[in-house]
Amino acid sequence: MIERWSQLSPLDQLCDELGVRPSARFTGGEKIDLNHNPVGEFSAGDGIKPKFNMFLVEDSHRTKFNLKIGNFNDREAEQTNHLRQLATDNKLFRVPQVKREEPGRYILFEHLKGMPVSREKFWKQPDLMEKVFETLSSIDGLLNQAPLEKDEADNGREWVAQKLSNNDEKGWIKPILADAELTRSDLINENFIDQVQTYTQRHQSELNDMVRIWRDPNGDHLIVPYDSLEHRMGVVDIDITTRPRHYVPMRFLAWTLLKIDDEKLSLETWVNQIRAGYGLTGADKEPTFVLSLTGILYDLATGERDNKNKRLIAVEVKNIINQIIKLDESR
Repeated sequence: MIERWSQLSPLDQLCDELGVRPSARFTGGEKIDLNHNPVGEFSAGDGIKPKFNMFLVEDSHRTKFNLKIGNFNDREAEQTNHLRQLATDNKLFRVPQVKREEPGRYILFEHLKGMPVSREKFWKQPDLMEKVFETLSSIDGLLNQAPLEKDEADNGREWVAQKLSNNDEKGWIKPILADAELTRSDLINENFIDQVQTYTQRHQSELNDMVRIWRDPNGDHLIVPYDSLEHRMGVVDIDITTRPRHYVPMRFLAWTLLKIDDEKLSLETWVNQIRAGYGLTGADKEPTFVLSLTGILYDLATGERDNKNKRLIAVEVKNIINQIIKLDESR
C-alpha cells in the first residue's frame, strides 16, 4: 500500500490521470520499493527531480508500464522514432511500444520482462544503435560476396595483422584481442557452461522469451540471450565492470551478427558448418569466442572504405575462429 500525503504529489496526480499506480522508482540502476520509500520523499516540494524521473507503474489489471516524467525533446523524439523503424521485425531487438504520451510532460510505454526499467540510456543512444543496424546490413552483404582469391587472402593476412597492431588510435582493438586470448584459455570450459545453464534455468521462468540484450544503468552487467543449437536456454549475466566503454556495443553487435535470424548471414552459417564438421553439436561447445572476434570485424570493417580490405578482415576473423574451434576440439 503506497502512503498518501494530504496533498497529492505531481507523480500521484499524473498517475491518477493515467489510471495507474506507482510501485517503484529507479535510480542508479537500483529498484526502490515505494512501500518503504514513499513517493512524497522525492516528489513533493519542487516536484520530481530529474534523477528520479523513471517509474514502474501498474494499471488496474496489474499490467506493468514504464512512466518517464518530462518526455524527450524534439530531437530525441525524432531519433527514437527513427530507431524504432530500424528495429521493426528484428527478432533480436525490441523497442518498447509507447502507450500514451504528452510531449514535454510524460511518456508511458510498455515494460518488457527481463529488460531494465530505467531505459533512459538506451533511448538516448539512437545514434549508436542506428550505426549498429546499418553495420549489420553492410557486413551481411560483405560476407555474402564471392570468396577472395587464395593469394589475395594470403597476402592480406599480413596487412590485417599490421592493422590490428598499429592502427589502434582509439585504443579499441587491444582490449578485444586480450579478451579473445582469454577466450582461447580455459575460461570457457564445461564448468563455466554448467554455471551459465544453472543460472539461466533458474531465471528463465521470470524472463521468458522477451529477454533481449541490455546494459544495466550502472554499466556493470550485460544481459544477452544464450541459446544452444537446439533451443533457447535463457540469458547470461556478464560482469563487464573491468571492460572499457566500447565493450557493450561491441558485444551487442557481435552477438547479433552470430544470432540474427537470417539464412543469408554467412558468418552464422559458416560457424555452424565448421562446428558440425568437428562434431561440436552440444551446448557445452557453444562458440562464445565469436563475440570477441566479431568485435574486431566491427571496429575495423566499419572504418575501411575499400571493400577488398573489409573482406580481408572478414576472412582473417574467420581464420581465427577456425583455429580456436580446432583448439577447442583438441582439449
